Amino acid sequence: MAVAAPGARELVELDCGHMPLSSVEALTLFHTAVRHIWRFLFREDIDPITPDPRELVRARNAEWRRVPKSPLPDRRRYWQEYLLGDSSSKLAYDVLNACDEYNEFIERELELLDVRPEHVVCDLGCGTGNLSARLLRAAAPAGGRRARG
Repeated sequence: MAVAAPGARELVELDCGHMPLSSVEALTLFHTAVRHIWRFLFREDIDPITPDPRELVRARNAEWRRVPKSPLPDRRRYWQEYLLGDSSSKLAYDVLNACDEYNEFIERELELLDVRPEHVVCDLGCGTGNLSARLLRAAAPAGGRRARG
């Protein structure tokens, strides 16, 4: 965070938005991100190498094998509760916040980032924004208000 940026900031618009809907869009997004990040960090252009599709399939399949299998007797109800929560817990979509290990991981990330008041932070690919939200809470003065973001 304390490293000075060697170039001007740049807004990059992606044809697929933040959510690619196909493998082609995902690879295009990957190439665009790698090119811009590399140019920003090293002030030179590169041509990213496309990973071997067989390796990507192997990695995807390995990840799916790690996921516990359980049947969904009522898929509609499952997704409704997942996205909207149920009336008893109000816990929805972002179940990671209920996991101690995940919260410890986020706290460790914040510790390693060592963000200071003079820093400007851009959380790319922030998903649900958990890290950004914790960062804002940590940066708020006791009893005070956060700066607008």
